[in-house]
Amino acid sequence: MNLKGAVCAAEIEGELAAAGFKGEGPANVLADAFAKLEADRLDGVADFESTDEVYVRALYKVVLAREADAGGEQSHVAYLKAGNDRLGVARGFIQSAEFKRLK
Repeated sequence: MNLKGAVCAAEIEGELAAAGFKGEGPANVLADAFAKLEADRLDGVADFESTDEVYVRALYKVVLAREADAGGEQSHVAYLKAGNDRLGVARGFIQSAEFKRLK
């Protein structure tokens, strides 16, 4: 079920479950699952694994509905390479002023 109470298509629901989203939880967990799916589409390997660079590009696409800008991508990738987790990056996207303007 999505945030507006509409049921997700069965295929998307199954894909999200495989990517780690079990149908409920914080928005960053849902964003992370969608980013994993998009990253697989970007890198061409359906394994829910990707480089930090591909993951960040995927977050830009699924959360902000745009391509990553070079500075933003580099900043987020550096944050991940410093040992921070992907859910924290996804949370930052969800909490960003840019995302809030999209609503």
